Amino acid sequence: MKSAIRLELIRAFKNKLFLFALAVGLILAIANVILIALPASFSEAMWDVSPSFKTQQPPSFFSHWIGLTPFTITTSIFYYILPLLACIPYGASLCSDITSRFSSQLVTRVGRLRYFTAKALSAFLVAGTTLVVPLFVNIVFVACLLPQIMPGPSTHLYAVMANSMLADFFYERPWAYIWVFLALTFFGAGLFGLLSTTLSFFIHNPFIVTLAPFLFCLALQFATQGTILEGFTPLNSLQPSQPYPAVFWIVISLMVLTFVLLAVVIARKGACYEELVEHD
Repeated sequence: MKSAIRLELIRAFKNKLFLFALAVGLILAIANVILIALPASFSEAMWDVSPSFKTQQPPSFFSHWIGLTPFTITTSIFYYILPLLACIPYGASLCSDITSRFSSQLVTRVGRLRYFTAKALSAFLVAGTTLVVPLFVNIVFVACLLPQIMPGPSTHLYAVMANSMLADFFYERPWAYIWVFLALTFFGAGLFGLLSTTLSFFIHNPFIVTLAPFLFCLALQFATQGTILEGFTPLNSLQPSQPYPAVFWIVISLMVLTFVLLAVVIARKGACYEELVEHD
């Protein structure tokens, strides 16, 4: 099992598509620092020492990192294309392996269980890493530029509103709030990678397999627009700025249920892999 996982992880993290997707995420994360945090660090409010300073709050790290700057171009693009960035590195790997029959060689050597477990795990991990690393880089740079002033709901300077998911948690423990959403982003991105892997059993076109999760998210956005379900769509629930209200335990339950369903499909289709190859 370890050798199979090691092989797939090497294939996942040492390929040009992973570097490309990671580079896109890093460009957006750093551009956000340049456009949002850097100007704020040189603003008058940052350096004002007049008596009126006590009546206002200088720019804070917690309102200027990429996760809490909604409606800015960099944040909007990053979370909009999140499903696509998650699937580009390794989402279509199984599809390519099946089409080229490379999967048959690996199944013969390591067995079906080990191969498909390693493939699914690698797709999950590389997808999560691709999205979380740019966020972490943005957090580090913004923390170097702006002070970590505790957020206050009465200042109206923060995107998290009273009806937002985990709003109380944000204003009491903002760093813990950030870590929760980093974990949600990692898990959510991993689910997109697993979805592409699952679709590879049914669709043998790498382009469609990679693009399908992104199109699915867009369809959900359109279908739930203006309803109470809008906050539960992946493109909204993974944003720390919480553009629409949601319920934390429902979001977690949906993600866990999706993970279980995808894992079951991968396990069942992997168990009858020989029949799939013969059908092709």
